[in-house]
Amino acid sequence: MQLIEQAGFIADLHLCQQRPQSLQRFYRLLADFNLPHLFILGDLFEFWVGDDAPPEGMAAVIQALAQASERGIHIAICHGNRDFLLGTQFARTSGCQLLEEATEIQLGDRPTLLLHGDTLCSDDHDYQQLRQQLRDPKWIAQFLAQSVSSRLEQGERLRAASYAAFLAKNSVMDEVNAATVSDIMTRYQVTTLIHGHTHRQQHHQLTLANQQSADRYVLGDWHEAGATLLRFEQSQLHYQSLP
Repeated sequence: MQLIEQAGFIADLHLCQQRPQSLQRFYRLLADFNLPHLFILGDLFEFWVGDDAPPEGMAAVIQALAQASERGIHIAICHGNRDFLLGTQFARTSGCQLLEEATEIQLGDRPTLLLHGDTLCSDDHDYQQLRQQLRDPKWIAQFLAQSVSSRLEQGERLRAASYAAFLAKNSVMDEVNAATVSDIMTRYQVTTLIHGHTHRQQHHQLTLANQQSADRYVLGDWHEAGATLLRFEQSQLHYQSLP
């Protein structure tokens, strides 16, 4: 398990040309970043249909990541539900490490688990079923074998369907399930969980099924009005507002 003494954590930036303030904020973050590790826990991009077809304007984001990596910042990215097709070509070009779906690190004296967070929303059975289909290697291979135009068209349909489903759902459906949180933290034997996806930034203190005290840090999204970075330094985790 990798020992980390200083790091920053962000998620759910949903970068695209339609969110220029978020793009500029991200460029400022990379230019001014003063910690050795940056973890991006899913949905860096609004969508991604393959490394051979980055969305319009996102080549500059990849270049900024590469420049930050060259300066010595270790940038690690886990897949989100919008950019789960980020692959090895993206990793090579950007200089970033692609994380496993669930990644364990040692934050100082805290055994810590990193997730995007969508697997914690286990009450949303329709989404979990769709997620299982989209993450199947056979489906991915068949999708990536199609033309870019076909992939973009299907990606737009999936995004539209996702938004319509979000509007129709009870808010409970896209929140984490407490038992699922306890189960995964107990299984990985961690006392700290950091994730995004729900866009509900908050520090939760909880007691696991084994009666152990634990902490869950939810990363906020990057809406135009603001954004935050979760910082770990001097053995403490705290949220920092970003300009």
